[in-house]
Amino acid sequence: MNKNRSSKHNRLSHLIILLLVTVIGFSATRASAEEGFETASMPEIRTAAESATTGKADVTKKGILLFFLNPNGRPCQMQAQILQENITEIEKYVRIQALSTQISDHRAYFYQFGIRQLPSLVLLGADGNVVHRFSPGIHPGESLLPAIQQLGKQ
Repeated sequence: MNKNRSSKHNRLSHLIILLLVTVIGFSATRASAEEGFETASMPEIRTAAESATTGKADVTKKGILLFFLNPNGRPCQMQAQILQENITEIEKYVRIQALSTQISDHRAYFYQFGIRQLPSLVLLGADGNVVHRFSPGIHPGESLLPAIQQLGKQ
């Protein structure tokens, strides 16, 4: 009986350790997926009509690439890596704004833009209007850059 109890105790100890390692791993993954992108607070996005009625001019001269992500999801991590690899070229034309499922203030933007699948990318012009919606999923830099560069020519 004591041997049986000891065996159960060892299994429980191993399970607790495994759980702790998993939680720590998820925390590290979250930090690395969001690294390099703005995530602290979402700027106020106005449409051209809203800007006209409020009289507030848009202070950004660039467009914005909204990156909707779940930092724990592997596809989102892969898309974040692609964006990071191409950040110099992308930021010539747009500012990248990461919007995370784990930040409660960002959830309203998921609803506003109708985001149901991740990762998702939405390209906004300097006026805050949607210029291009990329289909949900992972996009290589080669497919992102032409749409982003096109925005710079407008």
